[in-house]
Amino acid sequence: MTLNRMDSGFFVWLALSFCFGYNEAKRETNVLFILKKFGESMISYIKGTLERRGENDIIVEAGGIGYRIFVSPATLAKLPQTGEAVQIFTYFSVKEDGMSLYGFAAREEQEMFEKLLLVNGVGPKGALGFLSVLNPSEIVMAILSDDVKTLSKAPGVGRKTANVVLNTAFGHPTIAVDTHIFRVCNRTNFAPGKDVVKVEEKLLKVVPKEFKVDVHHWLILHGRYTCTARKPRCGACIIEDLCEYKEKTEY
Repeated sequence: MTLNRMDSGFFVWLALSFCFGYNEAKRETNVLFILKKFGESMISYIKGTLERRGENDIIVEAGGIGYRIFVSPATLAKLPQTGEAVQIFTYFSVKEDGMSLYGFAAREEQEMFEKLLLVNGVGPKGALGFLSVLNPSEIVMAILSDDVKTLSKAPGVGRKTANVVLNTAFGHPTIAVDTHIFRVCNRTNFAPGKDVVKVEEKLLKVVPKEFKVDVHHWLILHGRYTCTARKPRCGACIIEDLCEYKEKTEY
């Protein structure tokens, strides 16, 4: 097995976390933070023998250890037969409920997977879902052309998530409309619409070009903390005088 991108600082921080942790819970939090910081880039690829092929995972034996690696159907189709030598690029995912390896037949797939993970709400399984129906070149073409329909082909991915991918990971001026944004836009009459598509279309028309990349995040935060669903904090809202909401509160 080949392990590269190993950072010696990983072991230093691991030791310090046990030496200076205030209690068991704090120590566990420190270890999880350190594993995420250094561990996720610790295993870049594995060379060994393909021992088993499952529906969505494989086992690669390397150095006497069998590594279970989750893969997409597209990656699985590119791998050799059981018993043959294999090199698979990997991503080591560290979560509170466990650790997992995700595998890719090519470096380009691994890099696209890591790029997709930058998107809030897209985890390892979601990123693997994109690569199960689209190769990296197809994803790039969809991004360059703002092709939300193509990105939405991934399992569990709708228009909102596709727009978030374009906006967050690749800086495109798309506006993903969630429940917070839908409520704020209709309540204030800033960009009213009977459904999320209509609100999105209206926002793209009324929001100035220089603000389109960031307005998605601003509106979400405004809806989450100020223009809340049940008890909007109208008295604390800086645009109260511009808002057309008729049932304003003092709170």
